[in-house]
Amino acid sequence: MALYYKIHRYLGVAVAISLVWLSFTGIFLNHTEDLKLDEKHLDNDVLFNLYGLSKPELSKAFNLGKDWVMQYGTALILNDDVLIAESKPLMSALHNDAMYILATTEQVYLFTPQGEHIDSLKTPDTLLAMGWLDEKIAIKTSVANYLANDDVTEWQTFADSTHAIAWGKASILPNELRENLEKKYRGEGPTLEQVILDTHSGRLFGKLGVYFADLIAVLTIVLTVLGVYLWSRRLRRRKK
Repeated sequence: MALYYKIHRYLGVAVAISLVWLSFTGIFLNHTEDLKLDEKHLDNDVLFNLYGLSKPELSKAFNLGKDWVMQYGTALILNDDVLIAESKPLMSALHNDAMYILATTEQVYLFTPQGEHIDSLKTPDTLLAMGWLDEKIAIKTSVANYLANDDVTEWQTFADSTHAIAWGKASILPNELRENLEKKYRGEGPTLEQVILDTHSGRLFGKLGVYFADLIAVLTIVLTVLGVYLWSRRLRRRKK
C-alpha cells in the first residue's frame, strides 16, 4: 500500500505542474479578444523554426542607382518585388538608362527599370562575373571571357583584358530594406494566440508535444482513479 501512496505523490507533483501551465494558458485563451492576442505577432527565429518557417538567406545584393536587386532564398527581387521566383545563384548586376542586367551562373536577364522582362541570354559556360567593356556586356566564365553584341543576342569570345572591364560588385543592403523583405516574404510571425494555443495542446513541439500532452491526460486519469481508490480504502478502515 505504501507503494501506491508514493506513486500517487510523485504523479501528483508531475501532473500538478502541467495542470498549472494548462490552466495558465487556458485563462489567456479565454480572453483572446480582450487581450488582442490574435493581433500580436512574434518575430522570433526559434518560433519560426518550430513552425517550419525557415528564414530565407539573402545571398547577394547590387545597387542599381535608385534601386536594389538581390537574391533572397531562390528568388531574384527588385526592391521588394519578385522578378524571378526560382533562379540560379545571382552573380552580378549592372544597369544603364534603358535597362537592368542581372546575371546568374547560367543566364543573363534584361529588365526595364520598372521590372518588366525584356529578354534573356544563356551563358556559354558557368558565369563567374559580369561587367561593362566599352558599353557592352562582358562576362567571365569558367572557360573564357565573352562579349555580348549590341542586341545582347549572342556571345563572342575576346582576349583577356580584365583590367579594362568595370565588373559589377555586390553591396551591403540597407537594414530598412532587409527588414521589409523579411516581413513581406517570411511574414510577421505567428500570433501570440496561436503560440499559446499550440503550447496548450503541445502541437508547438510537433508529435512529441502532442504525445506529451496525451501522457499528462492519461496520468491525470490514473492519478484520479488511484486517489479515489486510496480514499475509499481509508474510508473503509475508519468505518471498521
